[in-house]
Order: sequence, then C-alpha cells, then structure tokens
Amino acid sequence: MNYIKAELQALRSDNVTRSELNEMESKISHQTTKLQANKKQNSGRKQDPQQSQTAHDLSIQHMHQATERENACTKVAKPVSQRNNQTVKSLFEPQYRDILVATSTSQRFKLDSGNRILKDINEDGFTTVVHKKHNRSKNMRGSSETCTKLKVVESTCTIYVSRVRKEVSESSLMDYIKDKGENCVTIELLKQYRETTFNSFKIVIPMSKANIFLSPDFWPKGLVFRRFK
Repeated sequence: MNYIKAELQALRSDNVTRSELNEMESKISHQTTKLQANKKQNSGRKQDPQQSQTAHDLSIQHMHQATERENACTKVAKPVSQRNNQTVKSLFEPQYRDILVATSTSQRFKLDSGNRILKDINEDGFTTVVHKKHNRSKNMRGSSETCTKLKVVESTCTIYVSRVRKEVSESSLMDYIKDKGENCVTIELLKQYRETTFNSFKIVIPMSKANIFLSPDFWPKGLVFRRFK
C-alpha cells in the first residue's frame, strides 16, 4: 500500500516523462497481478472486506490517472486546415470595407459628365468627391488708341431715376442732362403698377459716363437713383 501511495504522489508532479509513465504503468500492472494472486492464495482465510475493496479502488484509480496523464502528454493541437469549414470561413471571410479598399486602391475614376473626379477612399471608407472647375472663357477688350476704319460701338449701362414730379416728362429730363453738359442714349418713362405721386425713368447712358451719372452731385436733392435692375 505504501508503494501505491508513493506512485500516486509521483503522478501529481507536472514533470513526468513518457518513459516514467510506461514504467509506472508496468509496475502498477505487476502490483495488480500480485494482489490478485495473493487474493486467490488467501481465499480460504477470512479477510476484512472493507480493506480489500479500498486496495482495489486505489489500484483502479492509479491506472486511470496514469492513462489521463499519458493522454495529456501526447495531446497535439489540430491545425486550422483540419477544423470544420465554419471555423475556417469565420477566420478568412472578408468584410465589406476590405473589398471596397481592395477594388479601389489608389485609382481615380472620371465620370461621363467630366464634372466630378473620384479620389482614393479615406480611412472611414467614404469616397471623396471633388468638383472639377470649368475654364470659362473671359471677354477681353482691345486697348489700341490708333485711329482706324474699324469703329467700335461703346457699351452702355442703364440708370433708374425716381421720385420725380408728375409734370416732369422725358424731354424735361433730357434738357436737364444737357444743361449739366452731358448726354444720354435714351430716356423711358416707366409705367407704375399702382398709382403714385411721382414718376420714374429708365435712362440709358454710355458706360464711360456711369461715374458721372451715379454721383450724388449730379442730381437734385431728394431724387432717388441707382443702377437699373
């Protein structure tokens, strides 16, 4: 019995080699055989049933512990390739973001309209859109002052004049402008959508005279004027 206890104490150690396990197993088998032989020889003798059962239980427990320790030493982790398909699929299944980044790495796509350019996808997975600016043609004007046969029509602008008395007409306004030493292209009396106590006019003047006609000193006090909308 003391020998079996010593063997059980040795099995509790974590540093048990394969050869030691085999040796223990053979000793346990030998001891079990010896116990069975002694049991047969002493079958005629009166034995304590409780002591005999205890020795038998210890022997069986000793064998089970040795088998479990051997299985623990020889256990090898299965590779990923031998696992079920569901585990492998969960490890390597690509996400939507991975697919989106893989299909648009450092590439730019031009739309058919040519108004927008798609840039690289940022860290958040959103596509940055940049509006392409159009190169609009700008008007340019000549600056040569040499007299030629090519005559140029001067540009004009329109001025709105209001709060003129009812008795003032287009001809009266034309005379006022001439008295100031200036001239205009046309003068038009504007029709009012509702009845008012004053008249309003639209005056077309040369563009070069715009600063003069838009000066407060050119018009009488209280008269309203501005560029015509």
